Amino acid sequence: MLRGIQEVLMNIFRHAKATEVRIVVEAIEGHFQLTISDNGRGFPVDHTKRGNGAIPPGVGIPAIRARLKQLEGTFEIRSDPAPRHSGTTLCAVFPHGLMTKRRIRRASLKSEASVCRE
Repeated sequence: MLRGIQEVLMNIFRHAKATEVRIVVEAIEGHFQLTISDNGRGFPVDHTKRGNGAIPPGVGIPAIRARLKQLEGTFEIRSDPAPRHSGTTLCAVFPHGLMTKRRIRRASLKSEASVCRE
């Protein structure tokens, strides 16, 4: 998710003309919720979806969506370019258990590696 956060922050820097960015990570009912919001100029959210004739997005947002789908998470974007400085809010939700599963998997890989070295 670190790469996803970097991508979002880079998009804000390049396109939003925001003067404030807020990042909040919360642990809620077995999930992490990551919310990134800015006070920038916003954009039509339809541009981030495929198949509707909108301007195609770059690779960043689709890559974030794909990664969250692999993690059994969700990704939502709320933005409206009409009101001046209404900003954009991105919300990603993904299960906590992934961290525990990864730690267990890494620990087992380390123990297997130490067995192989002996």
